[in-house]
Amino acid sequence: MKKLMIGLMVLGLAGAVSAALITTDDFSSSGALTTNGWQAYSGADASITSDGSVASVGSGAEDIRLVFADQGVGSTYASFILNVSSLPLSGSEYSFGFIDGSTMDARWGIVVEDSGNGFGIGSWVGSTLNKTFSGLSLNTDYMITMFYDGSSDHRLWVDSDGTDFASADLTETNNVGGGIDGIFIRQAGALDNGAAAWTMDDVVVATTFAEVIPEPTTLALLGVAVGLLTVVRRRRIA
Repeated sequence: MKKLMIGLMVLGLAGAVSAALITTDDFSSSGALTTNGWQAYSGADASITSDGSVASVGSGAEDIRLVFADQGVGSTYASFILNVSSLPLSGSEYSFGFIDGSTMDARWGIVVEDSGNGFGIGSWVGSTLNKTFSGLSLNTDYMITMFYDGSSDHRLWVDSDGTDFASADLTETNNVGGGIDGIFIRQAGALDNGAAAWTMDDVVVATTFAEVIPEPTTLALLGVAVGLLTVVRRRRIA
């Protein structure tokens, strides 16, 4: 009976690690993203592509979305790796976020700084840049994490360790209402048609903070599971 209980605990921990996952994309397929699970909602010039490793953005004027089940009033989290390699001397545009159909509910994007030698992440309300988290460098990987509570609370973190939910780098209160059913990549304004170049990698969408930022929570759970299995094995040997 004890072995059964421990086995069920291990299975339960494993379930806790993966049960909240909604969708992922590691861009392992090559070619236009619109032929690999994404949908164009504007532009449709097939300019956002993957080389089998990362998605490359900036060469055209296409806006696309990765669709998943409508989340209603539930909380939704997403994370991905952002790397910006080139920028114009100035400008900004909301470039990614959560979307409901073709309505971009959470709007985050790239803000050019230091005459194109650096950048920040901005938040938009409608078409207005409202706040900026500054001081990011070109040719550097940053993990971007986004949150939406299904009502009005939007948050974004840069390189979060998963312990800072209450202290996001950017926050917005935008009463868009309703559930979101996708994330978007947008090429427009000052940063489209080759004016900027950036990549996205390792997209994860889930219903918990821990699921999109696996360290340290997930590893802790897995460590407990491994420890339990070790105890069982030692007792069998004894």
